[in-house]
Amino acid sequence: VDATALHATRAWLTHLRGVGHPDPRPVFVVGLPRSGTTLLERMLASHPAIAGVGEQAFAVEGMRRALRASGGSLAFLASGAVGEAAGWHLHRLEDRVHRLGLDSAARRIVDKMPDNYLMAGWLRAAFPNATIVHCLRDPRDVALSCWLTQFAGVSWSLSLEHIAQRIEQHRRLMQHWRGILDGGFVELRYEEL
Repeated sequence: VDATALHATRAWLTHLRGVGHPDPRPVFVVGLPRSGTTLLERMLASHPAIAGVGEQAFAVEGMRRALRASGGSLAFLASGAVGEAAGWHLHRLEDRVHRLGLDSAARRIVDKMPDNYLMAGWLRAAFPNATIVHCLRDPRDVALSCWLTQFAGVSWSLSLEHIAQRIEQHRRLMQHWRGILDGGFVELRYEEL
């Protein structure tokens, strides 16, 4: 979180403005696990013009592709590398729609990977016209729900101390994104949803 806040700045986003893919179809639903991301995706995907593709790891791989093509430096991401990575990411989303047998003419494609909150700056640079939706829930309810849920492969959910640390780091990073994305995402409260 410290490294992200240090390198993913307002100036960094300004430098990358307009180099990503202009397609408005991607919708990224992010937040902590058990914050309502699945509920929201299912609600959105019930609309005939929206395809929900579940949790996809394309954002992380897309950023890695751009970093490899730019010498490994977030500060010096090359415009072409960002555009290529965003195109690759969009193609993966379209392919997932196809493989799931969903409507390929959908006007929105929802990827609800909760951990993409870590990537909100990258997602804004890669898809400047995409919608990013941050799901919020009372942190006490998130903590209890994570503690009671047997997540496969989510080791931090096995310790109350680690859950508390994860929630605090999430809070810090989302505060950072609010400061530099200038309303670049929508926030929904689970309790109101």
